[in-house]
Amino acid sequence: MKNGKELFLYNRSILDADAYKKMLEIENSWIDEIFDSIENKIKIIKSRAEFKETFNNFLLEERNASPDDYDYISTQISLKEFQVIVQEFAIDGLTEAQSFLSIIGRLPLTAQMPILRVLIDEFGCGNYEYSHSHLYHKLLCELGMPTSIENYLDITNPESYAFLNIFYWLTMRAPCVEYFLGALAYLESMIPFTFKCFADACERLNITNSKYYTEHIHIDNFHAKDMLRTLWEVESAVGIDYTKVWTGIQIASLIIAQAFDAALKKAKRAVVETIESKNKNLIPASEFISADVDNYSEYFAINLKDKKYLLPKKCPHREGRMYCGSINENGGTIICPLHFSKFDIATGQVLSGPTSEHLDIIEVSS
Repeated sequence: MKNGKELFLYNRSILDADAYKKMLEIENSWIDEIFDSIENKIKIIKSRAEFKETFNNFLLEERNASPDDYDYISTQISLKEFQVIVQEFAIDGLTEAQSFLSIIGRLPLTAQMPILRVLIDEFGCGNYEYSHSHLYHKLLCELGMPTSIENYLDITNPESYAFLNIFYWLTMRAPCVEYFLGALAYLESMIPFTFKCFADACERLNITNSKYYTEHIHIDNFHAKDMLRTLWEVESAVGIDYTKVWTGIQIASLIIAQAFDAALKKAKRAVVETIESKNKNLIPASEFISADVDNYSEYFAINLKDKKYLLPKKCPHREGRMYCGSINENGGTIICPLHFSKFDIATGQVLSGPTSEHLDIIEVSS
């Protein structure tokens, strides 16, 4: 989608009248394109029984649609490729389910209950350690990648932004709740199957923080049932249009497939570009690097404004994991995630926070 980052930031902001008008202009044009794309897949569905049969058959088709891609991730994907995919969905992982909250008030009370069960699980039943966003945060930390969404805003695919933005539209501005219910029913039904290959990849690549994937594989089987219960409760309370539910399913199928395909292509392309770049003794400016560099095993590398710096992995204050810190590329700073000391990346000078010690920075290239 065009203007994906702009729309995402609008969706997460309090807007004045002019900004809201601009947001609607971007969104409405994009939504029209989506409906044009799925027009030939819309079918009239008149009953619950017809819907259940049609939906189950569609799920079987979808699960068999890309077996080679799923097998590649399970058995062949490299660590570098895996990092690119994790990077591509980092904004979603770090803000998981936040866009769903707005749907609650649009549903009958009896239909709110199963949706709330889904949301309670997404947010770790009130326990931060088990919230899905924190599980993604831990995965990023293990991979040596930034944990702030600001670090991903300028490098995320348009297709991934479409996946983020569609649920804001579905919950807040779609003309009927059926579109959202169909989309989420599809998502929750597909994730246990889709995430299996990522869990396999984590095991093969010795990634220990794989619970983001394994937890979804387990819990989303129950969430899929909760979504069907939501449909039945809406039908019982106020009636339901299953054709619109089916439309929501097709919207989600299109958006998710495009995001997945684009992410996998980006991952494979990144490996080729990295190999070519290394042959030219160049490092792409957008590449996140967590590997040891030469003899500096206690350092990690950062590319900033056409220069490469080695930073210590541990904060001089209380040994916080600097490689999980929040990087501000415009300001040229990094913040320790443990006690929030801020440092200048180029000089290592401490700018704020509890520590008085500077970072030992090594400038590698310019």
